[in-house]
Amino acid sequence: ASNSYTISLSLQSIYISQKLRGSVTYFVDKTEGKEEKIVNFTLPLNLSHFIVLGTCDGEHFTELIATNKVDKSSTVNVAVSRSREEVVEELSSVYRLSVVEQVEGAVSMYGKTSRDDELCVLAKF
Repeated sequence: ASNSYTISLSLQSIYISQKLRGSVTYFVDKTEGKEEKIVNFTLPLNLSHFIVLGTCDGEHFTELIATNKVDKSSTVNVAVSRSREEVVEELSSVYRLSVVEQVEGAVSMYGKTSRDDELCVLAKF
């Protein structure tokens, strides 16, 4: 008997944050019979899970921004208490973004989704 099972999912859109909620029921053999166990779970499905590391030079990055080849844009203001280096390191490691350019007060970063859509990020400090 196998103790491992695979659940396959197919998402129509990776651009809408979603939560998959479910439960798994299983039985444990005990000397006095079988005992039913239930595990409830929530699996967040955010865009950040679908970003893959991509590389981009400054010229291509500038072209993407200047020619509006990036379909969507958004602005977020976030107060941070960490250093610039720590923020850039977290964006690089957690969201798998590569640094394109760093200048005084800003950093340009790049990534791709698993569907090969390009992401351009400008973080201002």
